[in-house]
Amino acid sequence: LPLPPYELGLWLGDGSKADSRLTIGDRDYAEITKRLTVSWHALKRYPNKANVIWLEGWNPLLREQHLLENKHVPPMYLRASIKQRLALLRGLMDSDGTCNQDGTCEFSVISERLAEDARELLHTLGIKVSYRSNDAKLCGRFISKRFRLTFKTALPVFSLPRKARRQKPSCASSTVSEIRALGC
Repeated sequence: LPLPPYELGLWLGDGSKADSRLTIGDRDYAEITKRLTVSWHALKRYPNKANVIWLEGWNPLLREQHLLENKHVPPMYLRASIKQRLALLRGLMDSDGTCNQDGTCEFSVISERLAEDARELLHTLGIKVSYRSNDAKLCGRFISKRFRLTFKTALPVFSLPRKARRQKPSCASSTVSEIRALGC
């Protein structure tokens, strides 16, 4: 694959649509940067406790994949190996995912296309997904539509320990044994 799947998932969730900048909150900065397998450098730290890093050499690759100003999951990633698809999902979930008290996982974005791509990715891993949209509001003001995917799975869909701890395994599937066999 032209871009490492985990990092692509992070960028799709928390990256700039214009270039290879990635914004990471203080809470997850150390954990995420130690997981990166690509070259990067810190750009700045914003007062709202967000850190911006630059994924080096990514702009031409993002352009080649038609991802700049057009965030989506390229089709080749939806047909990649199970290990690569799970890494992509972990990047998406580490950036824009959460896990509720009951172990239900949620992926929430304002891009309908990215939500549809994430739903297809989850389906390729044998995960049943609920999909809905509602209004995203800030201080009671409508900002945009929000698309929410919710699911339960035994697959480890988070890399960040604070999120992974909340995930409770649910019904196992044949995919789970395949993932374990790959050492994921």
